[in-house]
Amino acid sequence: MRCQDEKSAYIANILNGVLTNVVVLVYSIAQNRHFPRTMDELMVIPADFDASEENRLDLSVKEMAEVVTISRQVQDFCLGRGIDERRSYLAGLTLEEMAGNIVDHGYTKVEPPTACRGGGFLLHRYSLPAKTYLCQ
Repeated sequence: MRCQDEKSAYIANILNGVLTNVVVLVYSIAQNRHFPRTMDELMVIPADFDASEENRLDLSVKEMAEVVTISRQVQDFCLGRGIDERRSYLAGLTLEEMAGNIVDHGYTKVEPPTACRGGGFLLHRYSLPAKTYLCQ
């Protein structure tokens, strides 16, 4: 009986994913009045949803030395938009902590070719940029 329950849960999980995707697609088609051609159309995101250039801060961090610098950039950005000093500091501190954790713990430190066995390709997703290795 237990095997039957496990199969039922597996099938229900698959049907859940299929049904959810069908509902999202049908809703998107109904709202856009055509088959979605972009992810924004599929997600039914309004055209005016994006923030303007002056109200957006795009940052990229690749090493720990950059983390403190972007923390200060966030604080300055917030202060320049009329956010009080305490909240600006907390926003910078929060970003510094998140970015530091990602740089410290977000990427594997073991070279992927040690994981290659039996030939084929191995995609190393946790490196910047992503690398593909030919396993011998």
